[in-house]
Amino acid sequence: MIRTRAFSEKNGNIETRLAPLKWPKGLSFDRAGNLYLVENKRGGRVLKIAISESGKIGATEIIRVPGQTGTFTWNSVAARSNGELLLTGSNAQGATIAAGEMAQGAIVYRDSEDRWWVPIMRPLATFSGITFSKNGQYAIFCDELAGTVGWLDLQSRYLREGASSASFQSPVGVTSLPDGRVAVAEKDGRISLVDPEVDTVEVLSESTTPIASLVWNDQASRLLAASDKNGLLIELSPDGAFEKFLDRMARARCMAEGAIRHVPDTPPDYLRPLLEMGGLSELNPDFDLAFDELTRRIPILAADARATLIQTFDPVEDPVVHLRFIALDPNRMSFDDPGFDFAISAVILRTKSGKVYKTQLARTVILTGNLWRGEFVNHGTFDLPVPFAYQAKPDARGHAVIHFTGLGRTPDIAIALNPEKPQDSYMILTQLDGTLEQYRLEETRSAKGADSWVVSMPSRKPQTWLSISESLADLAKKETAL
Repeated sequence: MIRTRAFSEKNGNIETRLAPLKWPKGLSFDRAGNLYLVENKRGGRVLKIAISESGKIGATEIIRVPGQTGTFTWNSVAARSNGELLLTGSNAQGATIAAGEMAQGAIVYRDSEDRWWVPIMRPLATFSGITFSKNGQYAIFCDELAGTVGWLDLQSRYLREGASSASFQSPVGVTSLPDGRVAVAEKDGRISLVDPEVDTVEVLSESTTPIASLVWNDQASRLLAASDKNGLLIELSPDGAFEKFLDRMARARCMAEGAIRHVPDTPPDYLRPLLEMGGLSELNPDFDLAFDELTRRIPILAADARATLIQTFDPVEDPVVHLRFIALDPNRMSFDDPGFDFAISAVILRTKSGKVYKTQLARTVILTGNLWRGEFVNHGTFDLPVPFAYQAKPDARGHAVIHFTGLGRTPDIAIALNPEKPQDSYMILTQLDGTLEQYRLEETRSAKGADSWVVSMPSRKPQTWLSISESLADLAKKETAL
């Protein structure tokens, strides 16, 4: 039998009854014995519960994350005794995305000086688990939708990350082991060990019992996996002792956002008319040299690929079978950086039945701002291509990731191209009703066997973290209002 208790929060001499816990998830303990948990629902709370050595429950603190987090669902939490805290959340899980709202996943970090940051906020990401590395230098996380296990450097204040080259099937939990390796739990019951130093994966356990979370119990030297379907707690003990003074995560591959370049000697045939229309031939009488020069100066991503449906949560009557897109200077819409003189953003999808969906111009009001602070600026009305390529970035596994937003009028599209391993390339469609469709992409080639993918992402300045700490003036105003 499992018993639940109602906790209370003491504020001075006033004791306030907390509402019952709803969808608690992501348990974590610090060395002082405090229990941290989050609620896996929109507007869910982050709780810190004092528990004595004898197991007696003490005061409960509600940790308020700065900013507009009411639309976020929390998935996981990790804590250290020096006050550091890690959270993963999403504005998409368990709720329908409003028209024009892009599904976003985020990693939130509170440092030891009580400052709050958002190191990563990514479209169509579902960060399902998070933990600190052995020495606290890295945040280790997994993305259930993308199948990624990665790590984020917490010592800098700009994006510096790494990831295993392996893909996992719906990873839901990660935990750090005493030697710096990472244990990963997949939803279907498999538990694996990732060595981040040499990028190898070893299957530790195969099970048919679904797993919801995973944690390393240092006192008893064992892995504990919880199943929310059968109410089971699974214990796994290692065969031998760990090397105490070894930390494999300390030597893991970790890099700042860098450049990716994969450009054929001759522009693919489907790109040539668009580039000529943009005046590329006027830059250099040798069109091929002008194309090479262009791709060295500004970001350009383009692909022609076959699409194969590999994962969906609902039946897909007419799946996409072919994709073609081009995005020239896709990060131009920042409104604080001058872009190239002409920009192209176009995507074409063809379904199994022969239907074609393609970019069309639409009159759109552009708002930019800070989602966490709820501050936005209206830049006016523009004729924009919809779906619109608004962001392109290299990821830690060598993919060039680009996002097309339909602005609530057409499906959102996320594409990850791996030019070194084309077979490891994917596309995710988010339909207007929130349905997700995941596809594997296969590169097409010309009749002469020429490459049809162009990926050029010149080096940019490091991407700094988003600070969400409130200023002392803002806090004073709130205290005065109370």
